[in-house]
Amino acid sequence: MLKILEFMKKAKKILMAFIFVGLISLSLLTLTIGGRIIQEFGEDSVKYRGFVNPPLGYNDSFPDYYITINDVPDILDMSIALQIKNQDGEGYYFKIEDVNSPSGWEIDPMEIGRIGVDGTRNFVYSLSKHNPISIAEGRKTETVELVVKAYRDEDYTDLYSQDNFEVTYHFIDRKSDVWTIEEHNNFTGGTNEGWYSPTHTSTRKSRVSEGYYRSFPYSIRTRGTFKKTFTPEEKNEAYLIFSVRPVATSFVRGFQIRINGRTHFKPDIEPSMHKWLQFIVPFKPGENNTISIGDPRSSSTINEFAYLDDVYLISK
Repeated sequence: MLKILEFMKKAKKILMAFIFVGLISLSLLTLTIGGRIIQEFGEDSVKYRGFVNPPLGYNDSFPDYYITINDVPDILDMSIALQIKNQDGEGYYFKIEDVNSPSGWEIDPMEIGRIGVDGTRNFVYSLSKHNPISIAEGRKTETVELVVKAYRDEDYTDLYSQDNFEVTYHFIDRKSDVWTIEEHNNFTGGTNEGWYSPTHTSTRKSRVSEGYYRSFPYSIRTRGTFKKTFTPEEKNEAYLIFSVRPVATSFVRGFQIRINGRTHFKPDIEPSMHKWLQFIVPFKPGENNTISIGDPRSSSTINEFAYLDDVYLISK
């Protein structure tokens, strides 16, 4: 799943009058219709790309999303990237809608249109929720139940088959008193604070920049990937929150987040450029977590940068 939440933040220098901040949540869901019914949403028919509990590594069957509620709008606009494959012997008209979701969500039905025999359709389903503003317990989990229906007619009246699936969201309030902020990298001291770019020579490394920032007056920029090792305290939960501003297609084209050399997160839609994108990723407490952000195939010779700022390591 990928969604960018945009808002404007007033900056502290005239050249940065507006900073657009986005929120990224990552996943892909594949629905398959075959035989005479829509298959049950098991391992082979539902495919998610997104968050996985370390140290398992990247897995496309883990359907949980993590979202920070801080520094984002009052309405959280989110989208699920979906793919429907019709392997039945006839074409059908598909529709997706809400079944039973918690209060505060706004989820409208969406008519996908006809998908023919052996056809595949990629689309994005949008939903929104009122930002809870604060969460005293630090993390709140909500599950949205949706249904995909297949109809024989374009008026969506002659139902052929349907099935339900669930999407789970974890909303995290880093300002809650239950969290310990173990580390905050905002680069105000004019140093990299331990971040580096392994694809770079000494003249092409991560460096402090005044070009763009989320926390006055600096961020850091790189021409490759951002990398650093964190060791959270031995607790129940730990997360890393950070914001990235890509300004080069080379940075977003193969964007992924790697932890200890293994891919843990991928967007199924290419992230936007020239906007701040806010991420949160779970870490394994009590162990070294080496995070790499960007495209690991990036060359050290590219001339355009990405920026990183406002990094929080939190735990409880």
